[in-house]
Amino acid sequence: MEMWKCDFHGIHFVSIKLIQPGTVKSPGTKKQPIKNNVMNVNVKRNKKERTYTIRVNGNKYRTGKMARDEFREAEFYTDNDWLNYLRTSGDYYVVE
Repeated sequence: MEMWKCDFHGIHFVSIKLIQPGTVKSPGTKKQPIKNNVMNVNVKRNKKERTYTIRVNGNKYRTGKMARDEFREAEFYTDNDWLNYLRTSGDYYVVE
């Protein structure tokens, strides 16, 4: 089961966390929580260049220049949309 926490700070910044909670139970013991696997995603936009900078757990990616309509639509991307963008799109590069 995946749980998502999303914090919006205006329309310029999005903080997203993927939390996968769970518990472990050994015979004769109480339930012990497993550490949550948290995926931190931060997104910032550059309106002049029509690009987005995406940070995922310390790794930094930047989209290629987008068409105006695509750039405006991406402003409303959800956490899943950004993660899917990184998984499926070839139109970004790693920023070092």
